[in-house]
Amino acid sequence: MNTLRMPKIQSPFSSLLVASALLLYSVVSCTYEENTKVSIDGNNPPTFELYGSGNQQYFVVAEVSPDNYVHPAQRNSDKDITIWKIVPVAEPPPRAWDYPPIKYGSIPRGFMQELPKDGVPPPLVEGRLYEAGGPAYGANGGAVLFKISNGRSVVVPEPPSR
Repeated sequence: MNTLRMPKIQSPFSSLLVASALLLYSVVSCTYEENTKVSIDGNNPPTFELYGSGNQQYFVVAEVSPDNYVHPAQRNSDKDITIWKIVPVAEPPPRAWDYPPIKYGSIPRGFMQELPKDGVPPPLVEGRLYEAGGPAYGANGGAVLFKISNGRSVVVPEPPSR
């Protein structure tokens, strides 16, 4: 039985071409996701900066119930009170790293305030626990726990899971 054999192509560029095609495929087929991280500047009221690749749906500040200082997976968010919520006007919402710095109580250009309906949010109270952040799609949203201590905003570490 006769079989047809294809000749091997030996070219110095064939290996480079195959490697380039594989690299291009891996870059196009994989997306990089960076979960949202929120930082504060230490002032009162604090200014928040967001970083991450997800489209951040909104930004909230909530007062965390004292008995709700537990690992996020164990937290009952129904016990917390949202005191301020702003929402980007643009659709789709911007990626977290495209959010401007957000000073508590000041509405950045391109955002609208949903909570409170009218006026400014309540002042942050010394010693109370707060959480700031929000959900995202395309990557996980994120938040930061903080409190006001000696007139400054300070990050409070997440408690470990039990």
